[in-house]
Amino acid sequence: MMIRDIKWQLLALIVINFLVGSIIGGLGYIKLKESDAGLHQVLDSNLIPITQIADFRRNDTMLNEYLLSALLDNDPTPTAPIGELQRNMTRAWRVYYASGVSSRAEVESADRIAALLPDYMKLVDQMVLLIENRRFEEAKVFLHQRIQPVRTSIKESSEKLYAANESQSQRISKELSSSIDASLVVFAGFAIACIGISLFIAILTFRTIWSYLSQIHRLANDISRNRLKGEQQVGDEIAQVDRLLALAREIR
Repeated sequence: MMIRDIKWQLLALIVINFLVGSIIGGLGYIKLKESDAGLHQVLDSNLIPITQIADFRRNDTMLNEYLLSALLDNDPTPTAPIGELQRNMTRAWRVYYASGVSSRAEVESADRIAALLPDYMKLVDQMVLLIENRRFEEAKVFLHQRIQPVRTSIKESSEKLYAANESQSQRISKELSSSIDASLVVFAGFAIACIGISLFIAILTFRTIWSYLSQIHRLANDISRNRLKGEQQVGDEIAQVDRLLALAREIR
């Protein structure tokens, strides 16, 4: 009976460790997939749009600097890169507008830029023509009266978009970090539970084996004491030896 208990206890120990290990492994795989999806969401939904809107603003700043430089120096030369900057702005905006708009506030700001950007590009082209024809005084007036109001509106809207995307990126990153922390807590809980259950079964198995060996030890001592006292009958002695051998066979 005892040896059967030991076998079941050892089997339970193996099965429980296997089950807990499988659960931990399965949860780990699921959380890794969730973390990977979260990272892709941060990248696709936030970092890429932030990069595009930042590139849009950078090109606009450089465009404005080239225009001002041409006006200050009364020299059309600085306007040479403006065409490429306009194309870069348009390309960055198209990429952003296709993937970076989500909230209502972002939609309002993005729609405002989308409506103003074509007119802004046309105004820049008109000003470049004025500078190339060396009509610098007209170009200065044109810059302050026509271009700057539109550019200011675009700049304010792009700043709002950048801030909104950055805030959203931080929020998603915090949620992802919290999810990872919760996963670590769950893994630690399962690991502690596995160790606790394993220790409990190991102690129970040890106590069973110890009790079993103690019986053999007591039986052997009884046989030895009775033999020394000369009180043991032959039949009884044979019966106890048989019991001792039977216990030994079960242990083996």
